[in-house]
Amino acid sequence: MTGHVARYRVRPTDRPAFTVIELIVVMSIIILLIAMLLPALRNAREVAREAICASNMKQVVNANLSYANDNDGSIPANRYMPWPGQNYHVTWRWMVWKHGYIDKSDAWNCPSPQSTEPRAEDYGIHGSIDCVDDPANPSGPPGDLPTNYAFNGRMFWRYGPNGSPDNPNEVMTRKKEAKVSQIKSPSNTFMILETTRGYPDLGEWTVSWIDADGITGPNGYWHRLGANWAICDGHVEWKRLLDTGVENCMWHDPGPADAVDLPAGHGHTDWINIAAPIYRVGYP
Repeated sequence: MTGHVARYRVRPTDRPAFTVIELIVVMSIIILLIAMLLPALRNAREVAREAICASNMKQVVNANLSYANDNDGSIPANRYMPWPGQNYHVTWRWMVWKHGYIDKSDAWNCPSPQSTEPRAEDYGIHGSIDCVDDPANPSGPPGDLPTNYAFNGRMFWRYGPNGSPDNPNEVMTRKKEAKVSQIKSPSNTFMILETTRGYPDLGEWTVSWIDADGITGPNGYWHRLGANWAICDGHVEWKRLLDTGVENCMWHDPGPADAVDLPAGHGHTDWINIAAPIYRVGYP
């Protein structure tokens, strides 16, 4: 019997293998495309965070307007100072939170990264035992919820007897809660701003404050070098800090809600020279 040996022919492949140089070129192109797309992805994430922040601020400003609607048109004062025999005070945040106008603790914070972590009300406020507490830390001190949102301190000032804990001889010239009807330019006057400080309010006097890094300041700059600003009529706008006051000031209101007698449409051109460097980027 004659043996039969099967023979198999190796067919040449239809596709030639990539050379090392070709693989390197392909990988280089992929890496280049990733490098080109990453900034766009980062920008997209920041746009999303900016939108969340704007939504939070809209909740906060509408909470204050709802409070005013239920309280004879009166917007909470930034701080309710101690009455005789008391050694603490409450803030506007506590007023809208304690009375149920805001029920989500994450609505108090901007999700965008900042050079300084937001501080809580128990930082730098004398005896603030009735402020917003952090629900994630029930055993923590009162007023320990970090927040990025503060009142326009020029518009909504202290309410209470003459004097304050840090200066008993100080005579407060504005001791009344502002009413919505008193604000003559609600579409050009902001109520809520972004900040890293724990104070319940910041006024235009903080424009010249500079952080320890010598670059940043207490007001918002982390959204494309600008911030969200919640306006008194309930809408939210993006603006850079200097845009809120250099030409057409949004910190003051020409109506009786503001104790400063300034004309509508006034500006503060000196801010360009005194603001922290981060706010002056791109300005002459």
